[in-house]
Amino acid sequence: MTKRLRRTAQLSLLGLTLGTSNAAAAPSSPVPALTLAEARRRSFSRNWDLLAAGSDVDQALAQEIVAREIQNPTLSAQVAKIPVDGASAATPRGNGLAERSYDTVLAVNQLLELHGKRGLRRSSTAAGTAAARGRLADARRTLDNAVLKAYAAAALAEESARLLARTAASLRESAKIAATRLAAGDIAAADEAEIEVAADRFELDAAASETAARAARIALDVLMGEPAPRGDWHAADRLEDLAAKAGELDVETVLARASARPDLAAAEADLARAEADLRLERARRLPDPALSLQYERQPPDSSNTVGLGIAIELPLWSRRQGEVAAAAVSRERAARERERVRAAIASERTAARAGFESALTRWRSFRQTIVPKADKVRATVVYAYQNGGASLLELLEAERSANDVAVASAQAASDALTRAADLAAAANLALFETPP
Repeated sequence: MTKRLRRTAQLSLLGLTLGTSNAAAAPSSPVPALTLAEARRRSFSRNWDLLAAGSDVDQALAQEIVAREIQNPTLSAQVAKIPVDGASAATPRGNGLAERSYDTVLAVNQLLELHGKRGLRRSSTAAGTAAARGRLADARRTLDNAVLKAYAAAALAEESARLLARTAASLRESAKIAATRLAAGDIAAADEAEIEVAADRFELDAAASETAARAARIALDVLMGEPAPRGDWHAADRLEDLAAKAGELDVETVLARASARPDLAAAEADLARAEADLRLERARRLPDPALSLQYERQPPDSSNTVGLGIAIELPLWSRRQGEVAAAAVSRERAARERERVRAAIASERTAARAGFESALTRWRSFRQTIVPKADKVRATVVYAYQNGGASLLELLEAERSANDVAVASAQAASDALTRAADLAAAANLALFETPP
């Protein structure tokens, strides 16, 4: 490849990277922009896990309907005394007519649930519905946190690609100066080549960052329930703007407004269901009677009769010891799970508070102090090099330092945003306005 063609390819790569990464300006390519609010809206309406959690609620509601139902009665019919030895089953009557002498029995049986079993079943299913709703709300909470982090990762990778491409472009400009100085005999050919190598390296790093950005966008596509995730969009919201908005959070206010966590509500509902199931298994040790009403027709000589009956299980061999023991173990496990969730919530809030305060302080230091100083040093060295007052080593060091500081600042902004998302999730509050 000739130097001119290589130069054209490098400029094309620079233009592509800038076009897909600069969220402040309208992209020159047809790649669509995606805002964080739109990403959250799509994920809340199409995320696979959230839809599955919603189905669990529907299923729990169906179980409540089943628990409210009373067991249906059974109807039985029986015909007896049918001759099988060839004799006639008809009995003559005085009017010359014959009547069959079959016995016909009709019976209706109804099981009666005693000892509050039906009420305990209803309590168990109601607690199951509450647990399913809690898990649905917790799935929405964790999904919102994951979407914020995935969007921040995509925006960070795009910003890194833009910064690396900017540094590469700056080195290309310095290479032009180096070519002029080489022609004048001020520098050696190796110096010019070293600048070209540094520019190539930054361009390759920019391309790698763009690849990472695409991977982050694909990960967010999965959270949004896209049937064919491709990551063919770019972040419309600037990382710095999102971090600045997140930095407005007051930790004490957030923690004071913290609402009940849905995962704790689900754990408490699971415990209530386990307790109801344990009481139900204990109640089932007492058998339920089955009442029967019978009508019997016995022609031709006997009168038609009715009868009442009762059937009850005799708990001689099994008294449901195993079922009661299993329900007791489930109850203890649910109690331990509730305590685990409580401890996890406390630790999450403590860690989220410390992490947010540290990340916010670090990002503000970069934005207010470190980045301006690094940019000033870089501009001074570049100007000095262009006018023969700085060495190639000083130029490359200034470019690398400024680039590293800019990328680190973007990383700090991403950290501040993600730590703010963790703080809001730990307090069960929306970091930004929740889309409908």
